[in-house]
Amino acid sequence: MFKINRDLLISYFLIGLAAPISLVKVLLFLDLFSLIEFGNYSLSLLYGGFFSYILALGNHEGLIKKLTLISASEDKELIKNFLSQSSISYLLTAIPLVLISVSFLYGFGFLDFYYSVLAISTGLSISACNLISVKWKVYGNFKVFGLFNFTRLLLLTTPLIYSYLIKPIEIVEILIIESFIAIFIPVLTSIYLGLIRNLNLEFFRKEYINVLKVGLPLSLGALTKQMIFTIERTVAKLNLNPDDFGLYSAYMIIFQVLI
Repeated sequence: MFKINRDLLISYFLIGLAAPISLVKVLLFLDLFSLIEFGNYSLSLLYGGFFSYILALGNHEGLIKKLTLISASEDKELIKNFLSQSSISYLLTAIPLVLISVSFLYGFGFLDFYYSVLAISTGLSISACNLISVKWKVYGNFKVFGLFNFTRLLLLTTPLIYSYLIKPIEIVEILIIESFIAIFIPVLTSIYLGLIRNLNLEFFRKEYINVLKVGLPLSLGALTKQMIFTIERTVAKLNLNPDDFGLYSAYMIIFQVLI
């Protein structure tokens, strides 16, 4: 007789909540602000998703492969040390890429300053949270991963919920608050899990670079898909008037959430 795995069902449920929460988030923004602002907001989140792959450079996929091999030895402390050193090494590669990304977005005028900050913060948050979640995925603890991802998305939606139900907040304040929340989630989680340690340059040169070499080819498919979505939306912004671009963005987000 077929036996239902309760933990697995809970894991699928929590992970599956990401799509409806994301949809609620953008619909709240669409209801609170104009189509023009919504177009910019959705584009900044799309750039954030794209930058998450650029900033990570395949570390998520590479770490899963590396730590899966290490986990066979059942040495949990070794995994923790490897993951903590990888987290610090990630910052070493991400910071210069962040500066380049901000210059690109703001310099070419695709987004104004606050939307550019949100895009970069989103990219940093997603890539850092993916790195943190590797341990849970390696050990098959998807319930914890699902709960973590659900909590992250709910916290990011909080400013919009507050503005919608309690007291209206200016759009610039929404962007600033969401950017801060996006950054502090992985920072506080890393501190709680004890992942913040001193950088070992020898680890960065030998181990982490090798992780990136392994993971980057594995991430190319997802990176290409995200890049195509981003280019498509950027071309739409350049060719449509602001109101039409906002409406176009709304339909595209609903389409992506359904997929």
